[in-house]
Amino acid sequence: MTESKEQLAIWKQKILRTLGKNGAIITDLIPELEMIIGRQSPVESLQPKEAQNRFLMLFGSFIKIFADPERPLVLFLDDLQWADSSSLRLISYLCRDTGLKGLIIAGAYRENEIAAEHPFHAILDEIKKDGIMVKEIYLPPLNRAVTAEFIAGVLCCNEKKAEALAEILYRKTCGIPFFIGQLLKFIYKENLIEFNMNKGCWEWDAESIYKLQINDDVIAFMLDKLQKFHEETRRTIKFASCIGDTFDLKILSEVMEKTSIETVALLMPAILEGLILQVCRSENGTQLLYLNNGEDTYEFLHDMVRQTAYSMIPEEEKNVYTLK
Repeated sequence: MTESKEQLAIWKQKILRTLGKNGAIITDLIPELEMIIGRQSPVESLQPKEAQNRFLMLFGSFIKIFADPERPLVLFLDDLQWADSSSLRLISYLCRDTGLKGLIIAGAYRENEIAAEHPFHAILDEIKKDGIMVKEIYLPPLNRAVTAEFIAGVLCCNEKKAEALAEILYRKTCGIPFFIGQLLKFIYKENLIEFNMNKGCWEWDAESIYKLQINDDVIAFMLDKLQKFHEETRRTIKFASCIGDTFDLKILSEVMEKTSIETVALLMPAILEGLILQVCRSENGTQLLYLNNGEDTYEFLHDMVRQTAYSMIPEEEKNVYTLK
């Protein structure tokens, strides 16, 4: 969308030529595409199996428009532990398409949340058997040394000065970068870390930070932050966690039986804490903005935040939240 009108006209021609009369199948999945190729006519209805095969073939052809050795395409897919079987089949299909060149699919998942019987393993084994190159990279939490390097980079100081603070944060976060960032914000709000204007550097009292009452369990830490919100705010966040990592304000408002303005007001404490982000697309669909127009899409800052919010719902109430 940042290219010239001439280039967009070329892309439009390529896409329409490839999709033919089935363009609506892709625009239903990616509505922003209509800004390039326009609104598409409804497609012919098929039996489920035929419709699935049509979709796979069409999506593969669509990807080929953009994936080229001269202009490679990288698709990053996060949280594959939650991928449904249809999505995994699509990934498998794309990997096996011998006519698809210049494409790299990078996926991330939590190893401890994918059991041996998870369909992801079966799909991965099938891809490997077909001779498709698969490179697995294990990303462990940060160790003590890297945590110190991380803190030194954030606070613009040498690692020796950051060592004591890094050790405290490492113990309380198990080296998980997301929670290290959350704890840094927390101790800053507690005025235990300050910027000395005269010396031009950050200063902190490691002993006071060490004595600070913070849950060692990172999940408990998030739960503690959420528990401090007003009851109606907590209830709103719980409903949001049932919708997904990303949720629409309009849908959440309907579920809560409140206006958009009332729902935003209830979400605001979590937004100000940085646990929930307001997201909508700009007019050209290429930039994420943080607005408040009653039609926004919202998202949890991290899937761990959503899981923590969901864990706050008592088991006997989960059906109520799900069926509301």
